[in-house]
Amino acid sequence: MAIPQFSKIEVPYQKVLARLGFAHGKTALDTRSEESIREAIALSKKLIVPQRVIASSPIAFPEPGTTQLEPSFTIASVKIYELLKSCREAYGFAVTIGPHLEEKRNMFIAQKETNRGLILDAVGSVIAEELADLTQQEIRQSAQTRGEDATMRFSPGYGDWILAGQPAFLAWLG
Repeated sequence: MAIPQFSKIEVPYQKVLARLGFAHGKTALDTRSEESIREAIALSKKLIVPQRVIASSPIAFPEPGTTQLEPSFTIASVKIYELLKSCREAYGFAVTIGPHLEEKRNMFIAQKETNRGLILDAVGSVIAEELADLTQQEIRQSAQTRGEDATMRFSPGYGDWILAGQPAFLAWLG
């Protein structure tokens, strides 16, 4: 699903700096570095094709530490079980900015423009996180209109949900 709200999102400059390892209020950037970051942000807006997929399912708990989502997705995780045990429904989502930014980053690195590649990579990571935050916010707002709340986000690789669970999660998302 395309994300029409993306046009409203600005790439937070301070988050890009943080992603690059600069300490807020402690690191002074030279003009060239600032210019490089702003150029990467402008370029990223031409390269990205933001998309997402969202799925939801009633939740069942066949045994402690196991969460079942329909039609047949099982998550073996005590942390997810604890997080969702008082919930009736689970939402999942995945976001992408598409392949073009990564391709451009790789081109920069191949051309020995490593700095430009690393800065563009940081910008892409920040944009992907912003898209995830936007999606989570929309799910939370939807829940609140029904008098419900949403939990924190949890992904394969967090806590005790092993990263190897990612393919099954993506299959469940469709």
